Amino acid sequence: MDAKDLARFPAKRQLIHTHVPEALMSAIAYLDTGTGAYALPAGWQRGESFRDDASGLFVASFVNASEARLTLAFRGTEPTTMVDLENSLFGKTQVAPALAFARQMQSRYKGWLLTATGHSLGGALALEVSHTLNGVEAVAFNPSPRIGNKRNSIPYYRVIFRERAEPLALVRGNPEDTADWGLRYNVLLDIVPGIVGYRPLIQHAIDTMVRGMLVIAAEHDSAARELLAALCANDAVD
Repeated sequence: MDAKDLARFPAKRQLIHTHVPEALMSAIAYLDTGTGAYALPAGWQRGESFRDDASGLFVASFVNASEARLTLAFRGTEPTTMVDLENSLFGKTQVAPALAFARQMQSRYKGWLLTATGHSLGGALALEVSHTLNGVEAVAFNPSPRIGNKRNSIPYYRVIFRERAEPLALVRGNPEDTADWGLRYNVLLDIVPGIVGYRPLIQHAIDTMVRGMLVIAAEHDSAARELLAALCANDAVD
């Protein structure tokens, strides 16, 4: 990430700092249990998970009781899981169970701030939930352009973070040119410089975004420095 770019656009730095928690949760959603090498920000705990075997959908919930906040992190495509891969490429069968689980959790945690988040297909599902259910924020990372990119009568807080040269940029384009995405913020990152597809898996990966965002946030925030230190310490152990 170009330091001059962040200096020119301080709002970008603030958005990165604000949404580090969702980036971490989107990464943790790829784990069936626990948090792996990642640490959650103070006040947050991993809650229950939901799996729909028929569609391959997996959702991890995160709870912050002191702030009355609930975040649902939708897992992205798992290339090693055939049913998930087939549904991701050829159908939209994860949308219905995603909406059903979000409605269930919204009813259970009535009055709480509900955020949907996720990476890749998970980011698209998060946007779809926000566009469909009233009162749901969405934070998406390198979202798939197949779903979630539509506007309806429900205006709400939605932000996406996208890596400049990640592979989905070829089909997603620039959401700023597409009013139907219905976004509040569209944050362009350049964590892995290079042409599109130069290092496709790294450029698209949520772990890359987590680490890059933590490095940026850690420059001015002690909590982010602690989260980054914990991640680096776990790297050393592994």
